[in-house]
Amino acid sequence: MDSYDGDGNYMHQEDDWDRDMLLDPAWEKQQRKTFTAWCNSHLRKAGTQIENIEEDFRDGLKLMLLLEV
Repeated sequence: MDSYDGDGNYMHQEDDWDRDMLLDPAWEKQQRKTFTAWCNSHLRKAGTQIENIEEDFRDGLKLMLLLEV
């Protein structure tokens, strides 16, 4: 989808931003660590935990447990 930049130009959505330039890797790592800790604090009630968000939530089972607690 194209977007209008206000100067009479249209830009493709992928041209709007470059993820690698906008997100600080250290900030992203800290956010991942904080979210993992938050998930684990709730998943303890279900008797489980996660180590890696991408791997552990991939099949949806632990994500469903998180939603149920």
